[in-house]
Amino acid sequence: RITGTPLSQQTFLFQGAGEAGVGIAELIVEAIKMEAGVSTEEARRQIWLMDSQGLVHEGRNDLAHHKLPFAHPIPPGMTSDSKDGESKILEALTVLSPHALIGVSAQGGCFSEAVLQKMGALHEQPVILALSNPTHKAECTAQEAYEHTDGKAIFASGSPFDPVTLPDGRRFVPGQGNNAYVFPGIGLAALASGAKHLKDSDMYVAATCLASLV
Repeated sequence: RITGTPLSQQTFLFQGAGEAGVGIAELIVEAIKMEAGVSTEEARRQIWLMDSQGLVHEGRNDLAHHKLPFAHPIPPGMTSDSKDGESKILEALTVLSPHALIGVSAQGGCFSEAVLQKMGALHEQPVILALSNPTHKAECTAQEAYEHTDGKAIFASGSPFDPVTLPDGRRFVPGQGNNAYVFPGIGLAALASGAKHLKDSDMYVAATCLASLV
């Protein structure tokens, strides 16, 4: 909503490919499907995952079952050479040019200065979500996200961070992306309606409702 770009026109890169991260990715897939009317397969093509070995793609034979739906053909420009973690992320950013970088790796600080600067160079309003908890495992701090993107970042984190004031006086209040904000409403709605099952589409309704209140 802030960027004015529909989800169906955005690319998402996840740093971290555990089952929780893949669950978030699947909810984004559901949102793209509902907003754009595309198939599950088409929606998944907009989402890429990175794990400890680098980019998840169909040429790898070491992938756990939950990663397979997001194992796309390796894009031109990506290499399989061994690199350090920062270099792997930077290469993926260069090749994929994602609109959103989502951290679910529990690797504190892995969104380095160079990574954040790259996101700021790629887009006018890069979405940077450092969702890992607790705070010391966050992929970057709010200060780092705003400072290294020159205030461009749309930032949220799993743990709370204090407001940030840049040297030029601009002040930012970081968002917090935590499922604790939505679970009470989902639970109450399930009880009030007598629902026996909750679907991914119910999570989409809850998320859009919550977003409309911010």
